[in-house]
Amino acid sequence: MSRASPSSLNVALGNTNAESSTPSQEPTEFAIGRSYRLRDSCNQTLGEVVLERQRDDWRHGSFRESAAFAAIKPLFEEHVELVNNQVFALVDDVESKIAGLGLRLETLQAQAMPAIVDVQIGCDSISFRVKTEHS
Repeated sequence: MSRASPSSLNVALGNTNAESSTPSQEPTEFAIGRSYRLRDSCNQTLGEVVLERQRDDWRHGSFRESAAFAAIKPLFEEHVELVNNQVFALVDDVESKIAGLGLRLETLQAQAMPAIVDVQIGCDSISFRVKTEHS
């Protein structure tokens, strides 16, 4: 029994580029039920997200924080408190600070995902929108 080489298998499967059999590093769409890592601009893992649902352009999921999240948790708590108490004059400042954290999601295999904005975290949950050219 002869064994086919990986390159001949790629050709047989219609893959003329041997690299096409490796996972793409291009961002893909978010998937309900899939787990992701939340990271900041310093590449610290802040927690794990399991995407649970999508409503309009918002994604919602559960959030399990890591130890590194403790340093920024008060910022998210302040945001929740300001919104709940309708102190909207101060919300923009807190949202700007959150945006400045450079939060992003990646798969558990370290594959980049589309950029996210308007991140809200509280009560073991997370909500965010996928960045568009208008956001």
